[in-house]
Amino acid sequence: MATAPYVRLPVTEVSPFLARCDSPLVVSAEITGSPAPSVSWYIGKTPVTDCSRYQLRAVGGVGAAQRTHTLTVSRVGLDMDRQQLIIVAKNQMGIASRCLDLQTYRGSALICIGSSLFDEAKITDFSGVARGD
Repeated sequence: MATAPYVRLPVTEVSPFLARCDSPLVVSAEITGSPAPSVSWYIGKTPVTDCSRYQLRAVGGVGAAQRTHTLTVSRVGLDMDRQQLIIVAKNQMGIASRCLDLQTYRGSALICIGSSLFDEAKITDFSGVARGD
């Protein structure tokens, strides 16, 4: 039975999506649909193609009802700050897309305390802070 595409990004609850400059970034999406949809990634309005900076991968059989598509950015740059990362899935039954609002930062890891973000390198007293190391 033919079905329209559906895109699920497990990280969509996080907005903006934080990415550390000069570090790799990996984003995966689960795509369903029959026939298997064609999938495209975009940063802003620019299509992402497989190259030394961006690696695209799909796991699941050709024609599978569900596949995991992954975009790996070898090195996040300031050019990605405040951009939208968009994934689009299309088949003969329709089109579906999801996007992440990217925000880049420099420095050490960020720690979330309540609804505020703090630079780990600038915190001197970690008492009462839960860390996920």
